[in-house]
Amino acid sequence: MYEFQLNSLTPEFFRDSEKYLYARNEYNKTGIPQLRVVPLDQAVENENLVYSYDDIVQVIENIGEPIAVMDCIYRKGTDLVGEPYKKTDLREICLTFRRGAVSFIEKG
Repeated sequence: MYEFQLNSLTPEFFRDSEKYLYARNEYNKTGIPQLRVVPLDQAVENENLVYSYDDIVQVIENIGEPIAVMDCIYRKGTDLVGEPYKKTDLREICLTFRRGAVSFIEKG
């Protein structure tokens, strides 16, 4: 929902979204569990992997089409509220693939 606002992003929506996204962590402070564990009766392996550039290129080449590139909504939002992201001037950095790409392409 949030990323689909890219072409209609306003400073007000960006600020409200930021407040909401940061406030979501508040529900964990209530002491009432907000998420549930579903037992699988099996171990889940956790691997923290850092992929090389070549590995990522291979994934992208094999993922299928379409592939869409779009502006980063966070960076666009910070520009709108006068607090631009300063680590880079790049804005068109987000990738989406297959059905997600189709949706973004259809929405312009």
